[in-house]
Amino acid sequence: MVLTLTNPDQKDGSKATPESLRLMDGNDSSFGAGARTCLRKNISLLEMSRLVPQLYRQFDFELTDPEKEWELHDYWFVKQTGLICKVKRRSKKSE
Repeated sequence: MVLTLTNPDQKDGSKATPESLRLMDGNDSSFGAGARTCLRKNISLLEMSRLVPQLYRQFDFELTDPEKEWELHDYWFVKQTGLICKVKRRSKKSE
């Protein structure tokens, strides 16, 4: 899910209401809209909903410099720079 909020008071996800989440979902145009909607939208959302949880389940992510702010470059697509992290495989728990 992409947060596209402009009100700084609404950036705290814990304060979200079902109504505000419905409104946000209705305004998500990551894959285009209408007749020009990306043909792979549904399969991409399915892949992300399966891949991201597996990555977090199997790996630990740690920012190399937590104090450093990311830079966002928003032209046609949003690209971030300065987001550098260490990725380490989680140890398997013995059963």
